[in-house]
Amino acid sequence: MLLVATFHHRHHPFARFAYLQVPHNYPNISEERHICPTDSIMGVADKDFPSSQAFDLIAQVLEDEETKKEMMKNAKAIFGFDLTSPDGSKQESWWIDLKEEGKVGKGEKKSDVRLIMKDEIFQQLTEGKANAQY
Repeated sequence: MLLVATFHHRHHPFARFAYLQVPHNYPNISEERHICPTDSIMGVADKDFPSSQAFDLIAQVLEDEETKKEMMKNAKAIFGFDLTSPDGSKQESWWIDLKEEGKVGKGEKKSDVRLIMKDEIFQQLTEGKANAQY
C-alpha cells in the first residue's frame, strides 16, 4: 500500500490518519512511492529529510476536491510534524491542515496534534514498517 498505510487499521492509535490513505486507483502515483509533480503543486519536500516526500504525496491527493472534502470531514484536525534529519543536524516542521484549509505546508502552524520524531521513524511509519506506539 502507498503512503501512511500503517494508519489504516481501525484500532491503531493514529486511526484519524486513516483518511490520508491514498486510493488504490489514484492516478499518477506508482507503487514505488514516487511523487509525480504537477504544475499546481509547489513541493514541500526537503532533500535532507527523505520522508518529507510523503507531504508532497498528501498534497497531491488533496488536489482532488472530493477527496479533500471527505478527508476534512473525517479528520477535523491540523497535524504538525517536527522531524529531525537523519544526521541529527537539522530540524524542520511540516503540517497537514484537515480542519480549515485542506492543505499541506512546511514551517510552523498551530496544530491540534503534533508529532516529534526522527526522519527515519516517520519514513518507517509511512511505509508501514514501524509501530506507532513509541
